[in-house]
Parts: sequence; C-alpha cells; structure tokens
Amino acid sequence: MKDDLLDNPKNSFLIEQPAKPMRSSLSLSFLSLTLIVLMAVRPVSAQNTESTAPATPTTTTTEPAQTAPTTESTTATQTPAATESAPATSEPPTTTTAPAQTETAPVRNVPAPPPAPAPVITPTREFVIVSGGPALRYYEHEKKASHDKYWGNFIDAAVTRFNQLQPQLQPGEKITWLVFRPGYVERSAEMVTELLPVIMEKANKANVNLLWFDRSVQVVNYLNHGKDRKTTPVVLFEYFGHSNKACFLFDYSNDIDGMSTTNLHVRDISDINKTALAPTARSKSWGCHSGELYSEVWKKHFGTPMEGAIGKTDYSHGGLPFLSSDQGRWTQ
Repeated sequence: MKDDLLDNPKNSFLIEQPAKPMRSSLSLSFLSLTLIVLMAVRPVSAQNTESTAPATPTTTTTEPAQTAPTTESTTATQTPAATESAPATSEPPTTTTAPAQTETAPVRNVPAPPPAPAPVITPTREFVIVSGGPALRYYEHEKKASHDKYWGNFIDAAVTRFNQLQPQLQPGEKITWLVFRPGYVERSAEMVTELLPVIMEKANKANVNLLWFDRSVQVVNYLNHGKDRKTTPVVLFEYFGHSNKACFLFDYSNDIDGMSTTNLHVRDISDINKTALAPTARSKSWGCHSGELYSEVWKKHFGTPMEGAIGKTDYSHGGLPFLSSDQGRWTQ
C-alpha cells in the first residue's frame, strides 16, 4: 500500500496532495508558534518598554520636577509672606503709631502765637505845664534888675518839676508841655545857636509831650479841646515864666523892651471852659505877683484854687524858683 502510494503516478498527485496540507499545517503551526513566541515576547518587551519608559520620563520629569517645585515653593513662600505681611502692616500698633507722627509733626511746625498786644490804656486825667519865653539880653543887659541872664530859666525849672511829678503819673499818662516857641527862636538868633533842638532833647529825656505855641489863644484852645475833657480833664496846671498880677507874660522883653504882646490876661480866663479842669485840680503860677490877683480870678472861675506868689520869684539859682521879696509868700 505504501508502494502503491509511492509508485502509482496517478496517485502521485494524490499522494503529493496530502503532503501539501501537512506542510501548510506545519507552516501554520510554525507561524502559530512564532506568533505565540512573539506574543510571549511582546509582553516582555512591553514590560521592558514600560519599565524602561518610566526611566526616560524620570529624567524628563526630574528636570521639570526641579523647576516646578522651585516655582511652587517660591510661590508658596511669597504668597504666605505677602499674606502674613499684610496683616502685620494693618496691626493696631502700626496704625496707632502713624497717626501719632501725623499729629505731632504739625505741632512742631506751627509757630507759637504772637503775644497778645498790651491793652491800650486811655488816660483819665492830664498834667499840663506851660513855659513862657525868655527876655532878650539886648533889652536887659544894662538894667540893674536884669532878667534872664540864662536863657533856660523856664525850661530847666519845668524839667525839675517833671521829675517831681513822674511818680504821680498813672499807667498810660504823660505830662503835656506847652512852650512859647517865638521867645526861644528870638533868643536863638541873639545867641547865634539853636535852642529848639536842646528843648526837644530835654522833653524826650523827660518823656513828656512837647507842644509849641505861638499865641495865647492856642493855650486856651488846648485846655478846652486838647483832649476830651469829659473823660480826661486837667488835674494839674502850672506855669513857669514872666508874669505880673494880671497876666502871664509869655514874651516879656522879647519883642518890646519891658512889655508883652502875647499874654494870658485875667480877662481871658473866662475863655477857658470851666469843665476843662477837674473839680479837684491843682494849679500854680511860679511867676512874680500871680498871687496878688490872678489866683483870685482863677479860683472864682474854676472853683479850684491857684497857688501864686505875693511878691517876686527868682530863677537865678536854677531849678524851681524861690520867693525873693522880703514879704514874699505863696497864697491861693
């Protein structure tokens, strides 16, 4: 049977035909084994690939890992720091300190307020002293009873009186000094020297208000209207100069020898307002003979006395005059 199968040509094909399937089976078996082997190898490769794959990303991941954590760490560090700093800034102690500095700074920069000005004190009374002018030596030098060898008899006497009266002044008060200007202008021309600046210097030194007058009516006007006499009456009036029993002789022997053209006569006293002097005013004439008539008329008009001399007064020793007559005395 075996030989038939081998020797019969007709069956050769048939004999060879089965061989083909066998090869195909073998081939398939081989392929199957190959596939099985491949399939078995593939997991290993896959495992190897998977096990190897992490190794590659590890390097790749390591690089970002080093950068990423740094960024996250930096961000995490900055964010809490910023979050913690903000509350620290708004804490009450810091907030309290800032206003304290703001309040203190203006106090240092604001200058101290200026001192309050001294209150203005309105005098309620006035002291008035009048000085007449000197005689010219041209008229007097050959006379036995020569007047005014010294030009400043009535000036220095007034200054002496200022010194006596200053302690009696109240705050805001000043003595008013009325001086007959033409008499000293004429004496200045005769002496070839300026006397008015000397008088002004004495007034400044004595701290008195110096007012010049040229006519007797100016004395009257000042006593009436120099100040509001309802609130500031004259409480003291005194006169230094030449006089007789009826007149204050402001320019005796200055314009005309032995005479006066500018004077305050007893008839002029009525031109002075009675209210110009305070009811308790003190008055005195330091001239000659005023106590013989002038004082009487003065007291009758004002109701307050004026002290005056019976007889003559002498200024030759400087300072305040003294009584020079044998029977001389002061009277009111």
